[in-house]
Amino acid sequence: MTSKLILLLVIFAAALGVIYVGYGQKQNAAPMIKVSAPSPVSSGLKTFQSKTMKFTISVPPNFDIKSTDITVSIKSKGEEIQIVSNGTQFSNVDSYLSDFDKKRNSIIKSGANLFIDHNNAVKRIETPKSANQEELVYYIFVEPSVYILSTSSPALYSDLDQIAQSFRYTP
Repeated sequence: MTSKLILLLVIFAAALGVIYVGYGQKQNAAPMIKVSAPSPVSSGLKTFQSKTMKFTISVPPNFDIKSTDITVSIKSKGEEIQIVSNGTQFSNVDSYLSDFDKKRNSIIKSGANLFIDHNNAVKRIETPKSANQEELVYYIFVEPSVYILSTSSPALYSDLDQIAQSFRYTP
C-alpha cells in the first residue's frame, strides 16, 4: 500500500512538473495573433484611404484626419494618432526593429507579434528616451516599408488598436 502511494505521488509530481515547464515555455514565447478588422459599415466607422501612402483604415466618426504625402494625423479632443511610413532595406519587421531600437535607444515595456492584413507586425508599448513619454506603437511590415502607427495618449490606445487592426495595404 505504501509503495503504491509513493508511486502515485511520484507520478503526480512528474505531471505537475511537465505542466509547469510547458506553461513557462508558453509564457516566454511571443504570441502570434491573427487580427481581423470589423466591417466599417456595420460598426459605424468611416473609411480613410491614403493614395500616396497606399493604405486604407477604418476610423471612428468623431476623429478628424489630416493627410500629407508622408504622414497622416488622426485627432480627437486634442489627442493624436500618427501614421508614417519608413522605407527599409530590411527583409522583416524584427530586423528593422533591432536596428531601429539601437538608434533610438527606447525602453520597451511590452510587445506582441501580430499579423495585420497578412503582414507581419509588432505591437509595443515603449518609451523613446528622447521623448520620455510612453507610447503605444504598431509597426506593420509591408516590403519595402514599415508603417508606424502610434499615440502617446493612453485615452486613444483602444482607438489605435481598432485603427491598426483595420489597416489594409492598397498598392
